[in-house]
Amino acid sequence: MPISKASATWEGNLATGRGSMKPEHAGDIGFSRSTRFEGAQGSNPEEVVGAALAGCFSMALSLGLEKAGMTPQSPGSSPWQDGLKLAAFAGLSLARPLLRPRLAKAAVH
Repeated sequence: MPISKASATWEGNLATGRGSMKPEHAGDIGFSRSTRFEGAQGSNPEEVVGAALAGCFSMALSLGLEKAGMTPQSPGSSPWQDGLKLAAFAGLSLARPLLRPRLAKAAVH
C-alpha cells in the first residue's frame, strides 16, 4: 500500500488566524477557530478525519457485502463529529446470486 501524505499550516494567533490542510492529491481545505469550535461554515480537522474513516469503512462494508453474496451498488457511511456514532447505508441489488437465473427467466416470459 502506498504511503499517503498530507500537510497543514496555521498562520496567526488562535483567535484570528487561519489554517490550511492539504492532502497530497486534493485541494487545500481551509479552517479557522470559528469553523472548528464555533460552528461557522467551513471545514475543520475532525471533519477531514471523519471523511477518511468513512471512506475506509465504506470500502470494508462493500467487501463484507460481496463476501456475503450480495452485490453492493453504492455503500456509504456518514460519521457524526463526536466520533461515537456511525450511520451506514448500502445500496444492494435485490437479486441475490441464486435468484438471478429465476428473475432473468421470469423477465423473458
